[in-house]
Formats: sequence, C-alpha cells, structure tokens
Amino acid sequence: MAIKFKQLEDSYKTEIFKDKLFVGHVDYDIYLKKWTIHPCFSVPYAFNSSKEEKFFSSYEAGKELIKLYEFCYPETEEDFDEYQLGMNLEDILIYLKTRD
Repeated sequence: MAIKFKQLEDSYKTEIFKDKLFVGHVDYDIYLKKWTIHPCFSVPYAFNSSKEEKFFSSYEAGKELIKLYEFCYPETEEDFDEYQLGMNLEDILIYLKTRD
C-alpha cells in the first residue's frame, strides 16, 4: 500500500492518494491553524463526526483519511476460484439422480 500526499499550489490543500486512487483532500484552516479531512467517498452517517475532527499536520489528517477509507472499504484478498459453496458438482448430480 502506497500513500501519496500531493500539495497543491495554494499550499492550503493537500490531495491524498492510496495506490494511485484519489481518496480525498485535507484543508488547512488558517484561523484555527488545523487541518480537516474531506473524503471523496461516501461516509456512513455514524462516522460523519470524523470529518469534523481537527489535526495539527496534513500528514496526521491524511493518515486518518486513509484509515477512514480502509474502514469503509476494506480490501478483500479472497481467492474466489478456491472458494466452495458447500457442494461440488458430483454431490449435486447424485442428489438429482436419487430424488424421485
């Protein structure tokens, strides 16, 4: 997993990428002197309060944005070719032949 921080020209906004996927951006509030996250993905209502959190650096805010993304959209590395649904073809054919 590669995380990339791309600071824009105005330096008050940093885009966050995870494995070349744009996850969102973090903004700097010059009055509060803190950073806030702005995800570009759908966040469940129960976690909307995490969008209101304030951070001391763009790095902290970016890491929190990645954590929120990974929580909402976990990676699954299941190999579906090896996954069996409980019966193989032979068992199904025997069942079909024996029922009347």
